Amino acid sequence: MSRLIKIVASLCGIILLVALGFLAINYTYISRLNSLEGVDFVHDTQWYEPLVTMQPASNKTRLSISDEALSQQDERFADALGYAEQVGSSAFLVWQNGELLAQKYWKGENADSYMQTFSVQKSMVALLIGIAIERGEIQSVKDPVSKYIGQWIDMPFGEITIEHLLTMSSGLFLPPVDLNNSFSAHSTKLNYSNDISKVARSLEQVKAPGTVFEYNNSNPQLLVDVLEAATGEKFAAYMEKYLWSKVAANPGYVWLDDENGTAHGFSFLIAKPEDLLAVGVMLLNKGAVGDEQVVSQAWIKQTTQPSLSNPNYGYLTWLGSPYKPMRTYRPGAKFGVIHSAPYFADDVIFFDGFGGQRVYIIPSKQLVIVRVGDVRFDFDDAAIPNAVINAVK
Repeated sequence: MSRLIKIVASLCGIILLVALGFLAINYTYISRLNSLEGVDFVHDTQWYEPLVTMQPASNKTRLSISDEALSQQDERFADALGYAEQVGSSAFLVWQNGELLAQKYWKGENADSYMQTFSVQKSMVALLIGIAIERGEIQSVKDPVSKYIGQWIDMPFGEITIEHLLTMSSGLFLPPVDLNNSFSAHSTKLNYSNDISKVARSLEQVKAPGTVFEYNNSNPQLLVDVLEAATGEKFAAYMEKYLWSKVAANPGYVWLDDENGTAHGFSFLIAKPEDLLAVGVMLLNKGAVGDEQVVSQAWIKQTTQPSLSNPNYGYLTWLGSPYKPMRTYRPGAKFGVIHSAPYFADDVIFFDGFGGQRVYIIPSKQLVIVRVGDVRFDFDDAAIPNAVINAVK
């Protein structure tokens, strides 16, 4: 009997040690999951930690709206502002021909407020890949990803290239998104664990690369690994040096998975809306900020060309034409974003953040529009840009 008690006690001790080890390894992940309830992920930016600060341009003046434009905006943009308010927006900005024509904030936010804009970060990753190619740190979008990060998985259907990751056509398995944030779900781990690179690399290849568009957050996350391996620099440091410090007037923040860890490349950029608008203006100006060519014109053109797997998607950037009443994120998906009408311009480009975080760029109208606010599953992607186009005719 005493021997049995010893065996049971030993087993209990082993189980306790394993449990304690599991808790120690997963402490960050568990604590994040336990603190999710009630978090407003757009506005509660203090929840995200640790953060890396990206310093702005030293000579950049903040955007300001003239008294004349401010006095006219409520009447001139009544339809756009009405819809923006209806869907719980916090920020709405319109820029055209070098001038800020509208700047409106709700919910106690203002021009100094920081907001988190989900997948807008993906389009920043695309710009950084272009910069790395221009600098010679990455040779080509046709390079296999394994050239930079090694053969991380078996690829029975063919080699995955940088371009496949940029166009969301890697052929990697796309796990279902778990909105309940289950502990074991891939999407939950990729968002909140403290080793997101490992999570992104865990997917199997199930389709031939370049054949099917499937919006997979692991694709841009793998590009973070590629960028860091190719440049020898941390993602946020590289973004600060070659993009943020050239464009932005205010600091920006990148969320890391752990202290000195990996940056989230698929989401979670924290910035002031005016700096998101400034990135859009840079795109409108074919990659230039003043006299400096920050991103090459050729890369801006390439980024905004339809990909072979999806005519509405370029390099981690969405294209408004051709028209689709429902824009989906994978073939046959029931969930998507409503487009109640075709855009009133054929050349709409936009950065798409979950639930209606948007930077619209419309070259033919010399327009950039920013909307940030509540996550809405009923967000109509055509409403705001079409109302603004009508207003500035």
